Amino acid sequence: DYVLTEAGLELEPVLSKIGEWGQRWARDIQPEDLDPGWLVWNIHRRLDISAMPPGRTVIEIVFTGAPANHRNFWLVHEAGEVDVCLKFPGFDSDVTMHTTVRVLAEVWRGIRPIRQEITAKRIRIEGNATLCRALPSWLLLSVYAPIKRRRL
Repeated sequence: DYVLTEAGLELEPVLSKIGEWGQRWARDIQPEDLDPGWLVWNIHRRLDISAMPPGRTVIEIVFTGAPANHRNFWLVHEAGEVDVCLKFPGFDSDVTMHTTVRVLAEVWRGIRPIRQEITAKRIRIEGNATLCRALPSWLLLSVYAPIKRRRL
């Protein structure tokens, strides 16, 4: 296991403040910033697994309009662990989310509220009705999402 040294722990508040500053003052997301793999990797690290049902839960994310090799991702939660799969994991999806990379990236950053995007049908969630309703509560978003953005 990796554990921060005392020196690393001392940097934590400094890096946190830099992250807050970045969220507050970052430019709008540009097309070249949109990386579905990076986005899914970060999402998998911020799932509220305590709110997820016991057993295995498979979330499929389908990025509409993305190139075929960057369109489908699966998050497989089981026994407190979440894996990211770039290929079909061999389990049926319990919930499938259809959206664009931009919409999910902006939700992740706190720019767009997820419930609003679902209502507007820019995010479509299919599968077990109970799990579909619960999915937004599993996504904890970026730790910086609550920070209000400012413009120069």
